[in-house]
Amino acid sequence: MTTALAWKWAQRDYRAWKALGPGGLPSSPRGWLTTTRFRLRKTDPFDVTGYGTDRPTTPLLHTLPRREGPRPSIGHWPVPHRPLDQGTGTTMRTALDASFAETVTANSGFLTMRRSVLEGHCDAVALTDHASAPPELRATRGEIAHVHPGDGSMHMILAAPDARAVIDGSWGERHPLGGVVPPLPSTYLLIYPPRDPTELAVVTGILEAAVRNAAAGEVPAQR
Repeated sequence: MTTALAWKWAQRDYRAWKALGPGGLPSSPRGWLTTTRFRLRKTDPFDVTGYGTDRPTTPLLHTLPRREGPRPSIGHWPVPHRPLDQGTGTTMRTALDASFAETVTANSGFLTMRRSVLEGHCDAVALTDHASAPPELRATRGEIAHVHPGDGSMHMILAAPDARAVIDGSWGERHPLGGVVPPLPSTYLLIYPPRDPTELAVVTGILEAAVRNAAAGEVPAQR
C-alpha cells in the first residue's frame, strides 16, 4: 500500500470509528491508533472452548431460546465494541433502560447504578461492595453490565457456563479483547440489542443471571 493510499484508508477508517460514538478510549487520533493496535490482539468472538462443560448454566438460562435471524454485523474495531445494525428504537431503548433500573431497585441491598469504569461515559449496574465478588468482578470494581447509549447493545460479565449458553444461543458474543487486555475477563460479552418485548425479556433474564453470578451468594429478586 502506497503512502497516499494508506493515508486515505486511515482517514476513512478514523471517520467510521468516530461515528460509532464514545467508548472506552478517547475519541481522538490517539484513541484510534490504540484500537488499531488492539486489532492485532483480537480473539475469536464465538470461541467457547475455554468455558468448559463441567458446570451447568444458571437456572435462569436453562431454557434460553435461540435468537431468531442473523447476528448483527459488528465493527472491526475492538474498542468501542459495537454492532453496526439491528439497534434498538426509542421505545425499546426506554424499556431496556427501565429493565436495568428495575433490576437495581429490586436488589438495592447489594446493587447500585454508577458510572461505568470500563466505558467511562454511561452508567453501569455494579455491586455496592465487591470485596467478596468473583475475581473477574473485583477486577472491574464490581461492574456487572452497562447499556451503550447509541444502539442499545450491552456488555455483561457472566459465569462461564452462562456465557457459553448466550453465545451458543446467538444472543451475544465475546469481547475480542476479553481475557487478553486487563481488566476485561474472558466472559465479558457483548449482548445484542433486543428488537421486541420478547427479546427484552430474554435480555433481562441474562442480566439477572449476570447479577446472580456477581452477587457471590446473594440471591437476586426474581421478576
